[in-house]
Amino acid sequence: MKTEIKKLGDYINKSKKILLINHIRMDGDAFGSLGSFFLILQKLGKNVKAVNDYEVPKSLQFLSKEKIIETNFEIKDFNPDIIISLDASDFGQLGEIYEKNKEFFEEKPLIVIDHHLTNPGFGNINIIDIETSSTCELVYEIYKNLGYDKLIDNKIANFILTGIYTDTNIFYNKNTSSKTIQIASELFSLGAESHQIIFELFRKKSLKKIKLFTKVLSHIEDFKDGKIVGAIAKKEDFGDTDEEEISGLLNECIATIEGAKIAFLIYETEKGNIKGSLRSNDDTIDVAKICALFGGGGHKLAAGFKKSGNIDDVKEELLKELEKVV
Repeated sequence: MKTEIKKLGDYINKSKKILLINHIRMDGDAFGSLGSFFLILQKLGKNVKAVNDYEVPKSLQFLSKEKIIETNFEIKDFNPDIIISLDASDFGQLGEIYEKNKEFFEEKPLIVIDHHLTNPGFGNINIIDIETSSTCELVYEIYKNLGYDKLIDNKIANFILTGIYTDTNIFYNKNTSSKTIQIASELFSLGAESHQIIFELFRKKSLKKIKLFTKVLSHIEDFKDGKIVGAIAKKEDFGDTDEEEISGLLNECIATIEGAKIAFLIYETEKGNIKGSLRSNDDTIDVAKICALFGGGGHKLAAGFKKSGNIDDVKEELLKELEKVV
């Protein structure tokens, strides 16, 4: 991997204009890795742009008062020297920006930085480490290898620690290693504000969110003697809240039920699709493989999917697959 990191450094040194992109509907790891790279490259004097089909989720906007992500952006007008993809496991996760600009992604050097098992290595340079907790942990290692760690201030440290916290569930998940803890410690020393990050991401909840949680949890069901637990949320359950408010419900509530080996949450999106998220509390059950059957993916113990269809039908299809592995 050091060879690929050196190649990345060479490309950055030669480039004046750099385009950053992360996966659509970004989470903390996707925004944390991209945001930290954005600020590092600015400090290196690069003309850098960051793009996504979607705005930064409200829950992550505390990381930067300045707008980093551009959603209405013409790549051809910018004409970047290189493109860096962060925390996306394939072209499909890059959304409409990729679909409308395929020629640029084919013509320009594409560097892929990711930690997902399902990533086939779709770049010209692929820096992929499936053993690392998060893409943020990986980019921190890249910064150290390239000497960019000297540029890390408290704002950049906050971006990186956010991604580590969200993908490890504050060190709860089994992808947490001693290296993860060591890196977090170093980020503390660099000014990362752990208390603020944890409050913003894991403790602060709007009244609307609490009401939504209460409504969806009233639909919770268990199967196979409680080894499978889950809930569905239909459009009418959201009321005047949006789908972003449902984040945290699976990790914080459903997946914590005693005796549950698999937990799921399925909900209808504003655009009429069905999204599903799965968590495994059993090392022998790989929910990424199950989500792959529905066109999704992720990690062994945490994965998701999106598809069209009727939510009740999707639930029944999912349950058939879950009952095969429990």
